[in-house]
Amino acid sequence: MDTIRHERVIAAIADLRHVVTALESDIHTVFLLHDNVRELEQAVRLLRANGKRVFIHFDMVDGVAPNPAGLEHLTSLFPFDGVITTKGGVIRKGKKLGLVTIQRIFMIDSRSIDMAVSAVEKYEPDAVEIMPGLLAKAVHRLHEFISPPLITGGMISTREEVEMMLATPVAAISASTTGLWIPSPCA
Repeated sequence: MDTIRHERVIAAIADLRHVVTALESDIHTVFLLHDNVRELEQAVRLLRANGKRVFIHFDMVDGVAPNPAGLEHLTSLFPFDGVITTKGGVIRKGKKLGLVTIQRIFMIDSRSIDMAVSAVEKYEPDAVEIMPGLLAKAVHRLHEFISPPLITGGMISTREEVEMMLATPVAAISASTTGLWIPSPCA
């Protein structure tokens, strides 16, 4: 996850029309948030051919079951660098398949911190993405208890919000707002 530690802004693509914008940017890491398998394959191949590291939000892929067997099937169709998921079993399978794993965790209340710590200890993802992204207090608290790099994403729409979150212990932010796909210097 050294790339995540050194690249502070990640292109989060929810609409494949933004692949071209990501290709034209200086961003090196791309999160593909959802689409069908056929369109994902084309996007992944194009992005990787142009030197981008591609992570697929596996829980949102149409055309493949969101479980460990589905992940294994997807990796047999085309190569990609990593997987984003809320599912512990998919994290374990991803690690066995040699993928970089990112566990997405939603912070909805104070119990979320304890549940996140437990999940990270149990499944040992390479990084953790907490949602929504504008949770400075949760970032500080969670950072005390887990060692994988933290990524925040969701609801980050201005450069000020990017800088605010990068001032916390996060390694990177993921943003779908294309105007934010400008690398930020490492802390």
